[in-house]
Amino acid sequence: MDRKSVSPIISVVLLIGIAVAAAALVFTWYTGMQKGAQEAAGEGAGRAVRSASASLLITNVEYNSSGENYLNVTVVNIGSVTLTNLTVYMDSSLLTLHDDCKENAYSLAKEGVTYLWNQTEIKKGVHTIKVVSREGAQATYTLVI
Repeated sequence: MDRKSVSPIISVVLLIGIAVAAAALVFTWYTGMQKGAQEAAGEGAGRAVRSASASLLITNVEYNSSGENYLNVTVVNIGSVTLTNLTVYMDSSLLTLHDDCKENAYSLAKEGVTYLWNQTEIKKGVHTIKVVSREGAQATYTLVI
């Protein structure tokens, strides 16, 4: 009869307190996870909308093989958003733009036209010229020299 134990009332209060604390932890974890998923989905949807609105067209490609060997690419923004960070590829190789046109390649407004060029020697044959923007717009052009 000298044994002491926790009274039933105190044990019920302890069990309820533990259950409430566990529920609060689960709720906090779930809302944090849900918020992260919503932000990720929102960013993905925003990129998809910008990508759908971004479009460009290569209207002309010229190669001047006499003397200085310049490749001139004329690009038009035919989408509804400003295109940024234009890069030019030839046969899947990145071309370094000439210093005079790097500033123009950074931003191309809606319905804007820019001329991208670099100084390079190109061998005779068929080449694929590709221009890509940060927004996902891209255009290709087949150049025969």
